[in-house]
Amino acid sequence: MADLIFYCQFIQTKTGASAVAPTIDIDRFALADAATATVITGGSPSEGRNGVYYYRLASASPTLYNYIGTFKTASSSVDQQHLSALGIVIPDALVSTRLASADFPDTAGMVLS
Repeated sequence: MADLIFYCQFIQTKTGASAVAPTIDIDRFALADAATATVITGGSPSEGRNGVYYYRLASASPTLYNYIGTFKTASSSVDQQHLSALGIVIPDALVSTRLASADFPDTAGMVLS
């Protein structure tokens, strides 16, 4: 299981649109046969800056499914009222410890900038 985060940005006259009160619907698509199922209907995204909104979906199964979210707003001031977003896996705290030096052969003497 993993947590996914979905992002979108609503635009109003070429700039980010704040306070548009969107909701989000999330569907999942099975990797094995593309069967679809509704996961979330009318979820409440959080507002970031510059018209960016985000929603965190806990306990997803990205090894079995793809997840697609649709952010929706009733605001007529935005350029587009429905925006699609793919779920991005939120790495857990152990990601950096899982990378072994054997995963990076011949890196001795490299300068990282």
